[in-house]
Amino acid sequence: MPTSVNETKTSPAIRFKWRSADGKVVATQKLRPYDSIRGTQFASLNLQQLALTNSSAGMWNEENPEVVASVWFPVYSTENEPLFRSLVRDFFVIKDSCKDNCSSTTWSIFHPDPKSDILTGYDKFSQTLV
Repeated sequence: MPTSVNETKTSPAIRFKWRSADGKVVATQKLRPYDSIRGTQFASLNLQQLALTNSSAGMWNEENPEVVASVWFPVYSTENEPLFRSLVRDFFVIKDSCKDNCSSTTWSIFHPDPKSDILTGYDKFSQTLV
């Protein structure tokens, strides 16, 4: 029986609309059909390629005309510390943060600082990234 999806693919094509915090569509993306048994399907958004302003900071989401799922994620400027803390606090307990000199913090975002390596993940016992 013919279908709109190639027989070697198990998932249909998906079209995403990426919306900024103010609800404006800032990008669209089409994901091709894929073999979900042997492959993976993901969407990525390169923020550096978009003409964004500080007003774009906030909780972003993506949508599909036929809503399959909704994902909210924070987008913020490192220059706005209060906004960073308020958005990230919705998802995580903030133990430490740094943007310039991370020598006194328990974790760093700057590679090759060895504190930036996450080798295993979050350890519930020690309550740290390992």
